[in-house]
Amino acid sequence: MLIEALIGILLISVGVLGIVGLQASSIAAVTESKHRANAAFLANQILSRMWTDNPANLTSYRNNADGTGCAFSGTASTNTNVTNWLGASGSTGTVYDTLPGTSAATQQIKVGTGNTVEINLCWRSPGAAAFHSYTLGTQINGTAP
Repeated sequence: MLIEALIGILLISVGVLGIVGLQASSIAAVTESKHRANAAFLANQILSRMWTDNPANLTSYRNNADGTGCAFSGTASTNTNVTNWLGASGSTGTVYDTLPGTSAATQQIKVGTGNTVEINLCWRSPGAAAFHSYTLGTQINGTAP
């Protein structure tokens, strides 16, 4: 009778540990989903600013246009829309404040021929070894307002 009770307690303990592990992985997945949704929002936010700006100004949005794989290089944009969008840590609603583990070298805006635009946002979740990324590409057509 005692052995059956101990085996029952062991099985319940294993089940509880499994549920705790499942809950932890669910929280991690939800957190990553939140970061990805924030990255999509931020990319669309700067893209909307580019759409409403004069198409002649598009090249001023270039930010770290060289490099790949979240190791970008090149000239940082001096466009106020980009610098305000990137912000600083503690500036609510900005890239640096919203996405964890970001730096100037992990955010890229490319402007190519034909007004093609590619926005790459990279972040590193706390405790993660690798970067996560979100890329948005489009073409902006239009004439100067």
